[in-house]
Amino acid sequence: MSWAAIARVCCDAGCWAEAAEAAEQALLIALQVGSLRIESMALHELGFAILQRGDSVHARKLCAQALDMARRHGSRHQEGCALTRLAEVALGSGDADTAMQIAEEAVQALTEVSAAVRRLQAMQVYARALTAVGRAAEAAPILDTVTQASRHIGLPGPEQHSGMPTSRTDLKPGSPSATPTDSRSPTEGMTDKSGVVLRGAPSHHRFSHGVEPIPIPHTGQHR
Repeated sequence: MSWAAIARVCCDAGCWAEAAEAAEQALLIALQVGSLRIESMALHELGFAILQRGDSVHARKLCAQALDMARRHGSRHQEGCALTRLAEVALGSGDADTAMQIAEEAVQALTEVSAAVRRLQAMQVYARALTAVGRAAEAAPILDTVTQASRHIGLPGPEQHSGMPTSRTDLKPGSPSATPTDSRSPTEGMTDKSGVVLRGAPSHHRFSHGVEPIPIPHTGQHR
């Protein structure tokens, strides 16, 4: 597993210090090999980790840079991942309206490339942003879809990420977007590309693939 992927697993598990460290390692490798894709991945995970320290301005800057690199690289999958993190950072920093629009872009990008797991994550961010702007009725069927699909493929559902803000009053810089669901380090049992065994890896991060994409209910108000 690459350092960029380890950073993502750590962010998803709420292990911010480990995520930042892994992202920084990934950045060093990206600069050495000249990979826009790896640099983009590392930047948006580092940005998301930095948000949890309360630095929303720096976090958004890093995620915006990650999105630009993803677009220059030409990967819609990576673009969708960068958009998702940028939306999460916007939501966590109190800008729910922007988060809603960016998250919808992320869903569209990840739908195009049939990235089922990442698409569910983007849908969840979109639904939470809808809730935060007072459109909970529109968010409910999306969250139901995410919950059902997540259970089907062995992912933690929205109810296991109760740290995400769900209303404007919950939004403040540095508010966590996910709470750890396992006391172990999220990298146990995994290895980096050199074969070094790393610590801790909750089973819910060992994703299943090949799941058919599930349609997102359209709100019809942001196109």
